[in-house]
Amino acid sequence: MYNFYLASDTLRDVLKGVGFKTVTFGEFSDLDLSRKTIFPNAHIVPGPMQLNPRVIGYTFRVTASDIVNFSKDDPADLDDPFLGLNNTQDIFNDLATRLSNAVDTLRRKAFDDMPTEVLVAPSIDPFMEKHENILTGWTIEITINMPSDATIC
Repeated sequence: MYNFYLASDTLRDVLKGVGFKTVTFGEFSDLDLSRKTIFPNAHIVPGPMQLNPRVIGYTFRVTASDIVNFSKDDPADLDDPFLGLNNTQDIFNDLATRLSNAVDTLRRKAFDDMPTEVLVAPSIDPFMEKHENILTGWTIEITINMPSDATIC
């Protein structure tokens, strides 16, 4: 199934193209949380595959994340406490824009002149993780439908 490589490699290239410093692949637990990864990071986890008569749908769960930075300012000195003492809202805004641009690029991209359709879940889910470093970001599910390359003998 060459199409899996084409779908996953194209997804990786598109994510790099919209500014993700590192794109990784595997289970979410494989994501390097010890600050060796250069952020923002996009982590691709393969999902269910849909087998239809002439089309195969490859589903990928993409988690876009960045490290939250905290200010050393005194919370009492804040003009607007809504923004807080970290860059969480900046991260949400930046990564949502990157993911939106990636989806738009995927929808326009031609896969070796094959009729391809990119389906996206109707929403992306926010997350905030506390590990060795605090990560914030979004998770989106993307399905790339491609013609089956199976042959009937």
